[in-house]
Amino acid sequence: DALTREQQQELILKLWWETRKMFFFITHSVEEALFLATELIVMTPSPGRIAHRYRIDFGRRFVECKDARLVKSDPQFIALREEILRVIHASPADMQAAA
Repeated sequence: DALTREQQQELILKLWWETRKMFFFITHSVEEALFLATELIVMTPSPGRIAHRYRIDFGRRFVECKDARLVKSDPQFIALREEILRVIHASPADMQAAA
């Protein structure tokens, strides 16, 4: 459920911060990816190719403030989520035109 997912996300970030270990995480949730990643790679559908890379710091922001809702409601978070969704839903022709 959503509450358990959020608790797991917070636990992952806590472990990442405390251990300073690298995590490799695959998800289909854009919001989850934005919240957990320091580098987010968006792939195209078949064949899977890198469509875009983002360097982000929302996980670090959570570690500093301990408030997931504050981070996920940040206008920058929302704007980037919408940008990534546009990338995901772009047609192959749109992707070639943007390249």
